[in-house]
Amino acid sequence: MAGVVFWFEDNDRDTFSGRQLDLDAWRHALKAGGIDKARCFNISKFDPVIIGDDDYTIAGTSKKDYIVWVDQHKHENLLFVGSQNECPESAVTLKNVDHNQVDWYIFGRSNGILKTGHEKNFMYLPTKNNLALHSLHIASAVMLDRWSAIGVK
Repeated sequence: MAGVVFWFEDNDRDTFSGRQLDLDAWRHALKAGGIDKARCFNISKFDPVIIGDDDYTIAGTSKKDYIVWVDQHKHENLLFVGSQNECPESAVTLKNVDHNQVDWYIFGRSNGILKTGHEKNFMYLPTKNNLALHSLHIASAVMLDRWSAIGVK
């Protein structure tokens, strides 16, 4: 089963990270794709509570921790997911993603994907006028597409 990597940020930076106490917004968005493992990089001033029995962990609290995590997983099939305006020309749209091949969906921070040098596969949701979307909204759309494509039960 694939996993998801996401950032939890202070409300004044990313109002869609969730409530100040827990990761409910992300947990609910990921359920649509049948995701049962997630790694969160918490760069907020809060220590969010992870509720449930899924394999969700705080993987780090800094950009450096994220870079180390990506480096440790660089041989897996990582799909970096962001807005069109931050992805390279080689990026594909959601309709071109084979969800069966993805090991980790990696969503950007409120100000975009943090580059590590190990990015190979990028995906974006096309939008009118190339507008940027919040990562949590992108995650919801990607997970619903995943559900439809691979028949998550």
